[in-house]
Amino acid sequence: VRQGVHFQQEASRATGGQAFQGRKIEESVPLLLNAIRGQWALGLVPPQALDQKMHSLAIKSPEKNVQISAPAKILLQ
Repeated sequence: VRQGVHFQQEASRATGGQAFQGRKIEESVPLLLNAIRGQWALGLVPPQALDQKMHSLAIKSPEKNVQISAPAKILLQ
């Protein structure tokens, strides 16, 4: 079980998602739906050629109390 929780946390962090553990499904569904309703999609135009390599990504907001979930790295393709 511990390995599964660790994998879920690592996979969600790497892909910009969130992991919900130790909660009943009835408690998690409203949290997930709320997270989906508050999502924004960002696009970017890289300043370099599309090289099929992984690049780090950092997203910042001047607003306080904003939660940002984004993948740690992106593939330029």
